[in-house]
Amino acid sequence: MSKNFVDESFEIVANSYPVPVILDTDTFNEIDDQFAVVYAIMSPDKINLKGITAELFFNSRAASYADGMEKSYQEICKILDVLKLRDKIPALKGSTNILKNKSEYVQSEAVDFIISEAKKAAARDEKLFVVAIGAVTNVASALIKAPEIAENIVIIWLGGHEIDYDKTPREFNLQGDIIAAQVMVESKAKFIRIPCWNVAGKLTIAAEELHENLKGGGAAGEYLKETFASWWHNQINKIIWDISAIACITIPEAMKTRIISKPKLDDECYWHYTDDTEKIMEIIDIDRDMVFNDMFDRVKKHNQ
Repeated sequence: MSKNFVDESFEIVANSYPVPVILDTDTFNEIDDQFAVVYAIMSPDKINLKGITAELFFNSRAASYADGMEKSYQEICKILDVLKLRDKIPALKGSTNILKNKSEYVQSEAVDFIISEAKKAAARDEKLFVVAIGAVTNVASALIKAPEIAENIVIIWLGGHEIDYDKTPREFNLQGDIIAAQVMVESKAKFIRIPCWNVAGKLTIAAEELHENLKGGGAAGEYLKETFASWWHNQINKIIWDISAIACITIPEAMKTRIISKPKLDDECYWHYTDDTEKIMEIIDIDRDMVFNDMFDRVKKHNQ
């Protein structure tokens, strides 16, 4: 057991907050990442944010994986500028392409930063928490380049659906780099997984509720309101998936969990139960109101 994490129960030691965190995010992919970034920054009592690493993505908002990473990096910088924190929280560029296989990493400054912070945490007898809310190319590359850091990190990942989900398993974060996800799952790192559709998917909010609760939120609140309004021409309801990964640290009592044998992830994105002696923690339910209230309270408190 490290000073800040109990391996058997997957619990953060109560008196060890704030825990060291790297947030790995495909920030420009849509709008939930922006909420997660702000939420993490607004939680200094729980999260010692060591840095934010830009993760790749490739969809209609990016011309390539490299373009997705660059746009994510620029969005991270934009948030830090809005909050006047550019010189206090490092932002780092990540991998520009997905993995070709399980033995070759994609070099980036994000990869070296994850490795460096993991080793610093180990020197303090602590775990580094890597909160990943996109594809996990940066995380997997760090594990391939320096496999010894697996013993020093806890990965919290929003990715894939429930193991028993009976529809398509191809969730965006998971299929963004399937090989990277397999590397992460198969590593020795402690792993907390948040399934998407019926778990994080509960974090739906309407524009009216969001705007009402962000009153008095200052620059951060205004940025989040503008970001929400920009998505799909002011869509009335939106799932803010990624804040679930931050809430695992800031308000763990909002999570219902189970500890299971490490599942197998196949090439088609299906999860399979195993009887592996190594365990992971899965979030199986989320108290939606507790999570949103925690985030809103922190944004408003930060502005006071």
